[in-house]
Amino acid sequence: MRRTIQFLALAIAVTAVAGRSAEASATYSFTGVTSNNTINTAIGESQLSLTVSDAGGGFVNFEFTNSGPEKSSITDVYFDDSVDPALFVDAIAAIDDSDSGVSFSEFASPGNLPGGNTIGFNATKGLTADSNSPKVSKNGVNPGESLGILLELNSGNSFSDVTSALADSSLRVGIHVQAFANGGSESFVNGGGGSPPAVPEPTSLAIFGIGMAGFAARRRKRTC
Repeated sequence: MRRTIQFLALAIAVTAVAGRSAEASATYSFTGVTSNNTINTAIGESQLSLTVSDAGGGFVNFEFTNSGPEKSSITDVYFDDSVDPALFVDAIAAIDDSDSGVSFSEFASPGNLPGGNTIGFNATKGLTADSNSPKVSKNGVNPGESLGILLELNSGNSFSDVTSALADSSLRVGIHVQAFANGGSESFVNGGGGSPPAVPEPTSLAIFGIGMAGFAARRRKRTC
């Protein structure tokens, strides 16, 4: 209850600072990472979603929704902020677990998305959360429930930077889902779930630069 009050107070505060309510948002689906069971993977991909909203004042809200109806529970949330410099301050600003039956705290265990190593997923320290014990699955995000996690942007970053990073997988959001009807569990990431884009090596950049210089020289020669 105290976390919910803190979340609402902070959300009101940042909206007041911005002088407006949230004006931008984007919704994302999830893709299975582990695929322990094809039925469970299909359930997760069809009924779990993430809505990212500009909360104003340098804050971004991530809302995780389980639309149901199939049994499942989001029990862990992970952010892989591989943008350099990082998009977010390395701490969760607030957690909105006000839905009845949802109870989350910062710092997930295990510390990285289960199975995330197969796609190079590395959770950013401080940007993880999980459902509270002893009833982990019951306190997770079950059908008809949602969870909000508010993150603060580092200075110089904007909401458009967040959506761009989600689009090119330099920012990825992972969830661990338990309590499927058959007792199984799966991990998912937003969108296509690919690895972060490769950074060109200095040699490659140099070759690219030489090529561009040669192209420019040929154009100048033709116009002379």
